[in-house]
This record gives sequence, structure tokens and C-alpha cells, in this order.
Amino acid sequence: MMRGAMDAALEDARSALTYMPEQPVLLMDAAYLYLRRSEYTQSLDYIDRARRLVPEDPEVSKLAGWAYYGLNKMDLAVTEWKHTLSLRPDAEVEAALRKAQRDEQEEEQYKEK
Repeated sequence: MMRGAMDAALEDARSALTYMPEQPVLLMDAAYLYLRRSEYTQSLDYIDRARRLVPEDPEVSKLAGWAYYGLNKMDLAVTEWKHTLSLRPDAEVEAALRKAQRDEQEEEQYKEK
């Protein structure tokens, strides 16, 4: 992935998961790669599998927030990022949460008009 070979990195992640399908780190790696490719629904599939294994891992909620944000589901992104922050402080998540809340408010104002 560091060399820009996103497809190869994703193929490697999926291959590793065939040998260790219950490994949360590998699931989150695959989820992250799908996020980078803007394939948010695919990312959520891996995030959900990781969540079943490590439900209170802040990285799982953080990734889920990004996936929901990409799908324009601001309410779910906000919920996930609030959960992340309840588990651990994270400046990146705090900034993303503020932006998602602003986006959510703008969407509500647009609907009202």
C-alpha cells in the first residue's frame, strides 16, 4: 500500500484472511483498504466482522464512522465517532465529528427549506 499498489495490498489482505479469518487486525486492514478505495459498503462488511470479535476496540468505531460518512449517513458516523471518543481521545476523530455534525446540521436546514 505504501508504494501505491492498493489492489495488491487488498489482495494480500484478503489472502491473509483466508488463513486467519478471525483476526481483527487483518479485518480492519481490509476495511481500511476498502475505505481508501471509496468502497464503503464493502468496508462495513469487514468492520462488522471485526466488531463481533472486538466490540470495544476504538479503531473499529473509527473506521465505521469513516465508512458511514462516505455513505453520507451522518447520524451513524456521529454515533460511531462519539463511541470512539468514549473509549479513547483522538484528535482526528474529534475533528471529523465536528465536521460531520456541521454537515448534519446543514442537511437538516436544507430539508427545512
